[in-house]
Amino acid sequence: MVDPKLVDFVKKMLKDDIEEAMVKKQLLQRGWPEEEVNSALELAKTPKSPEETLKEILPDVSEEEFLKMKEEKATIPLGTTSEEKKAEQPKKVSTAQGIIKKRNIILMYLFSLITLGIYMTYWLVATKNEMNKLGASIPTAWLLILPIGNIYWLYKYCNGFSTVVKKDNNTILWFLLFLFIGIVMPAIVQLELNEVS
Repeated sequence: MVDPKLVDFVKKMLKDDIEEAMVKKQLLQRGWPEEEVNSALELAKTPKSPEETLKEILPDVSEEEFLKMKEEKATIPLGTTSEEKKAEQPKKVSTAQGIIKKRNIILMYLFSLITLGIYMTYWLVATKNEMNKLGASIPTAWLLILPIGNIYWLYKYCNGFSTVVKKDNNTILWFLLFLFIGIVMPAIVQLELNEVS
């Protein structure tokens, strides 16, 4: 039996033009059984009404329970209290879950001040690696020590941020902000990363 929330998640990912292989890889990395992932992918690609899909996923549910679940828009067993319902509902699955680390923005600036900017270099490398795991193509951070290479690297970093985090394709805007008011850009980047994590 396939979890309907997994099917909905897969449908959403496929609708957002994320490749099927990438969706499968992410779900397998998060511990979903391969058989269940394959079934969810098949169900997600099948053009059926939500009712038909739900009945197919939950064949043992009686008509009365099915109508009750449809009204509540939930797949929680009948007879549970509202507190039990909240506890049983799985947390929202994010494509960045487990990849992006939440960081406190104030502490980030404080550590940078204490370490005379060394922490900021570490932060740039760490966030570059996180964005690359989401599909960006930011090159090695060793380019930061080269006079022209650091500008190219910063452009690729902003391109990655714009593509996989903000999803607004405004690379030039973020690049110019990083060049001219670079002190605020780490806060903006980390704020966005915290939201998708």
